[in-house]
Amino acid sequence: MMSCRSSYLSAVDEVPIIIFDIELFYQTLDRMQEDEFYESIVQSDYFEKGSNGLKALIKKDGLQAKELMIYMQEHQDFFTLIRKYLTRDQEYVSMTHEILNQFDQALPDSKYKPIYFLVGQNKHGGTLTSDGFIIELQKIYWA
Repeated sequence: MMSCRSSYLSAVDEVPIIIFDIELFYQTLDRMQEDEFYESIVQSDYFEKGSNGLKALIKKDGLQAKELMIYMQEHQDFFTLIRKYLTRDQEYVSMTHEILNQFDQALPDSKYKPIYFLVGQNKHGGTLTSDGFIIELQKIYWA
């Protein structure tokens, strides 16, 4: 999240917090439950419509639509169970802004990139890419 690069944002209130990938994930899961599980649905409804953060995660982790489709199918009950927690978008935005403000008070010269909340394949809880800081939110609930 922090760096000395000039392309990063220095004003904490300007840091984009992108959360729409979570809704895309659940729209994709819902569609697959209605139509059957097809990798083309993951590709068109999630991968192609996703944020720059999701696209960066796909590239970094080498995610494939078929692998994620199988993962979603195998863990359908888990994703249904945690849905009510993952879709509390404004809570994540508010909490993140609060944390960033506290961080900025402690280290006022910090530089920031966009923060993406999304659902991945549980390869890690979060990662930093050239596009921003990516948080795989489902990892918080994975036991």
